[in-house]
Amino acid sequence: MEKIILSFKGNVRGEFLLNKNLLTIGRSFTNDIPIDNLGVSREHARIYKKTDGLWIEDLNSNNGTYVNDIRLKGHTPQLIKIGDILLIGKHHLEIQSSKEGDELGKTGQKEEVASQPKNISALEGTVFMSTPNPQPNTVLNLPNQQKSSQNLNRTGTFSHASLVLLKNSKSLASGRDHFDLGEESLTIGKSPNVDIRLSGFFIGSFAILIVKEKDGYHVTPMGGWIKPRLNGQKLTQTKKLNHGDILELRGYRFQYNI
Repeated sequence: MEKIILSFKGNVRGEFLLNKNLLTIGRSFTNDIPIDNLGVSREHARIYKKTDGLWIEDLNSNNGTYVNDIRLKGHTPQLIKIGDILLIGKHHLEIQSSKEGDELGKTGQKEEVASQPKNISALEGTVFMSTPNPQPNTVLNLPNQQKSSQNLNRTGTFSHASLVLLKNSKSLASGRDHFDLGEESLTIGKSPNVDIRLSGFFIGSFAILIVKEKDGYHVTPMGGWIKPRLNGQKLTQTKKLNHGDILELRGYRFQYNI
């Protein structure tokens, strides 16, 4: 398993075990790695796991996210590996291998900063904050959504997968009802940086993660008091999506189509 070593001006500020499928980085205390620093956006970047490794995605942050001194394009995932150095604001995050015996807290943080060095401006300084403990559906009949070998791409997965908002679902503020699934990931939640933004009590900032693997798309429940449901059953772990599956969360209902 991998871990992140976060440092500022050569001083280690904390260690974070990558023991979740999705880890968020930003200035808000709701992030998995919260950094109270004006050079870091409230929700700056996210790291997620796939079967082929770790991926990082900049969330259109103000100052950007760098991998080995190369700036990432916003919402363009980049594969990362052990030894890579990430730069967020003036903070370095190194990807390292972690031993099975590492004892980390619920947030993945191994050690906290005892104090901040004096005479460091608000833009440069780093302060860590502890993360708080956190019926049949009417399905749209869409044409041309039949499973077909014509939809297979060269990797053997379906290339025209999408999520469609059901007729009896709560409406989205964006007014959209159709979302094409891209090559990498799609997130659902209350954060302004997710791909499908929901509203309502107890919905997590990043509530659902959908990732494309070699055999298709997989859905994982993330944060929030209320867990999503897949075909009426509470979703507690990663599941492979199949054509026609119904994904629900607090009155929002989506159908997965190929």
